[in-house]
Amino acid sequence: MAIQFLNGPRITGEMGINMAPVPGIDLVVDGFVRFYDGFRVNGNTQIDGELSLGLDLSLNGNDVLTEGGDIIDNNSSAGAVNSFLMSKGTGNGVRWIAVNAASFNAVTSVTTGEPTGSSTITNIVQISKANYQAADTAGTLVTGTAYLIFA
Repeated sequence: MAIQFLNGPRITGEMGINMAPVPGIDLVVDGFVRFYDGFRVNGNTQIDGELSLGLDLSLNGNDVLTEGGDIIDNNSSAGAVNSFLMSKGTGNGVRWIAVNAASFNAVTSVTTGEPTGSSTITNIVQISKANYQAADTAGTLVTGTAYLIFA
């Protein structure tokens, strides 16, 4: 490692600022560090403690965290109340999905790999045989609901 100070000497080897050099680490600093005009890391970075950012955070050119503290998706949208991030698939980033209380109780299903004519189920309910027959007669059964009928 070499450090070149502006209009100053070039320092090579392991270096410690406010502490002794640590074997195997090129530069160690004990104290507060602030970078004003940019900071670039070409390689792995390890943070042992808290990281506080006063600016936007970008990874591979994509904004991840805004100055206001919002986590944003790959469309630069901040999540709303009752939202969560969902993967759009490998290499496609993430997007915010709105969630409501009912969606935590909902059943989801997929028809991928199922026989032709299969459909998804969005709800499962238990109902008596008499009430099921009455709902069937009245035409009030709900599409996408699986009815578990009991005697």
